[in-house]
Amino acid sequence: MAKIALIADTHYGVRNDNVSYYNHFEKFFKNIFFPYLKNNPIEKVVHLGDVVDRRKYINFLTAHNLRKTFLQPLEDMGMEMDIIVGNHDTFYKNTNQINAIDEVVRRYKNINFFKDPEEVDLFGVHTLYLPWICKDNHDKSLDLVDRTKARLCIGHLEIEGFMMQPGQMSKEGLSASMFKKFDKTLSGHFHHRSDSNGIYYLGCPYQMNWSDHGFVKGFHVIDTETLDLTFIENPYNIYTKIIVDGTAKYRKSVNENSIREHYVRIVIKEQVDVEQFEGFLTEIESYSPHEVKIVDETMIYQEKESNVDLENVEDTRQIIDSFIDSIETSVDIDKLKQKIHDTYFKAMNAE
Repeated sequence: MAKIALIADTHYGVRNDNVSYYNHFEKFFKNIFFPYLKNNPIEKVVHLGDVVDRRKYINFLTAHNLRKTFLQPLEDMGMEMDIIVGNHDTFYKNTNQINAIDEVVRRYKNINFFKDPEEVDLFGVHTLYLPWICKDNHDKSLDLVDRTKARLCIGHLEIEGFMMQPGQMSKEGLSASMFKKFDKTLSGHFHHRSDSNGIYYLGCPYQMNWSDHGFVKGFHVIDTETLDLTFIENPYNIYTKIIVDGTAKYRKSVNENSIREHYVRIVIKEQVDVEQFEGFLTEIESYSPHEVKIVDETMIYQEKESNVDLENVEDTRQIIDSFIDSIETSVDIDKLKQKIHDTYFKAMNAE
């Protein structure tokens, strides 16, 4: 029996190969992930898919960063890793046969990759690996799920009824009932941790868009003797939201660590002293954030044609819902919201 580190959805090349995110990733691997592997009895790493972000190509800098911060350190320490191909790792949508893992990672002798469903032995635990299920492998995958005697299922799966992002549940995908036979089912794909009836979405290891703000990220360790999961937290954030009200309290809530190399969103909910606010912005900029965006809700309140009450709105999804609730339409409101939420989710995760 052994302990295995589980990591998913690393998405190298995210946000159009933005270097700021590469630096963010590097801090996690250098200061959290690899020190843990070295200081604890970890026998293997299993990656649950979406190693890279862009399905169509990978640029040289992203490939270099992937090798330097993740693949090469694993090889240097002699750590074996299994990679289960995810949907972002594949070039075509209907087959996994052409994929980034096959092309980029094959030189590493310590790495095994799985583009087809396969039963494996994980230190005595009969396990089913399920890469991204597409047209090409659909029947074989579902047949294996039906026939296998495996205790553990690990994959990159889209299962209905789980959280895709805050406030948005998956309405499509595989039925959760298919996985009742397993002691545990572990999956990548959705970036927020959630679990229900033995199915665990492990989430991504670090923040990559604003829907990750306020959520704890990290990776997991599974004990093959008990199948217990242990969560290892990543303490690093890249997003900071500052709420500005009519008082001066917001000026005291800011510190350099929450601003430097962060994306900062300042939400103005009440009119403030202009001179004080300009001084506040100067202080923010002095800490070298990646970006500062200001959302002035007081201006929105002044738009007479808008009936949306944004007093308690915290994110784009809530703004969308508030606006839809305010309009008169014969269309099914819930279906309209779901359609726009799905479109927004795809846009936020576009290549």
